[in-house]
Amino acid sequence: MARILFWSGDTTSACTFYRCAEPARVLKRLGHETRCDRRVGLATAAMSDVVVIQRPTESTTTHLIEKMLTLPESARPRIVVELDDDLFAIPEHNPAHEMMNDQARRERLAWAIAHTDRVTVTNAHLAGQVMGWTNPDTVRVVPNYVPERFVVDQVPELGPLAVPVITWAGSDTHRRDFDEVAVPLRKLLRERSGFRVRIVGAPYAVRLETAMSAQERKFQRVAQVPWIEGVDRYIPTLAGHIGLAPLADDLFNRSKSDLRLKELAARGMAVVASEAGPYADSNVPHMRVYLTDDWFSVLRFVIGNEGTRERWALAALDWAQRNTLEARAIEWEKALLD
Repeated sequence: MARILFWSGDTTSACTFYRCAEPARVLKRLGHETRCDRRVGLATAAMSDVVVIQRPTESTTTHLIEKMLTLPESARPRIVVELDDDLFAIPEHNPAHEMMNDQARRERLAWAIAHTDRVTVTNAHLAGQVMGWTNPDTVRVVPNYVPERFVVDQVPELGPLAVPVITWAGSDTHRRDFDEVAVPLRKLLRERSGFRVRIVGAPYAVRLETAMSAQERKFQRVAQVPWIEGVDRYIPTLAGHIGLAPLADDLFNRSKSDLRLKELAARGMAVVASEAGPYADSNVPHMRVYLTDDWFSVLRFVIGNEGTRERWALAALDWAQRNTLEARAIEWEKALLD
């Protein structure tokens, strides 16, 4: 069994959760000795068989990589760069753009990709981007998966007096993604009754208020749920019957994973998604049926067809139950150790 150290870029982000902390947990279940830490020194790294380094853009990180590379081959760990975003293509509206627009940071990241033993990424497009900096044989694709503790037992029931709930969730970095559905949702709210909307995270419920009467606003036909830090606390807020996964089609988003689809499926929702980036290639059941640019027509259909909505949700949930992070842990093992 191997000693695997995950050197995380931070302590609380979803990236660290899905790409460091949770892989460390499931690999430990397979019998490996794992650790996830924000602060790593040469002595700790040298005692490991594999060191997985998340987003190496800091000078202290690349300096430690340089030191590891000088160790005797018999004592040197396998050094792995972990990336779940294309940090060379962050759009200007993203808060991280200014940081990664710094030339020194970009050069450090490119150097780390080129000089380490392996790179793990979340999808094939990002793998292709990374191959421009390193030997293609060193790149491994490991998709994001939802831990089994987040997967519900059944789709949410719709009581006799209840109406379907449409759910969208995201931070303020997803403004352009929400733009994909803002107008269709306003039109739907004006033209149809018998459903509600739930916005989790960024305060975008206000963008839908003009489509509602004062009475509808009073009774929160569109509910705003505050953003909750920590994935373990955030995932349970994904409650509803129809989950929205809009995605703006740009270079940065093409390197994203299809994790949002998997999270919504795991919560028992029928998922309506953009036909863009990783969503277009997702294997969540029925995704090819409802990938569309015509949000208004599809949402109107899903709201009004309970049988279809439940069939889509059941198929997606069944898939989620069979494809948890625990069930796919072997993919991390192969990527890091083979």
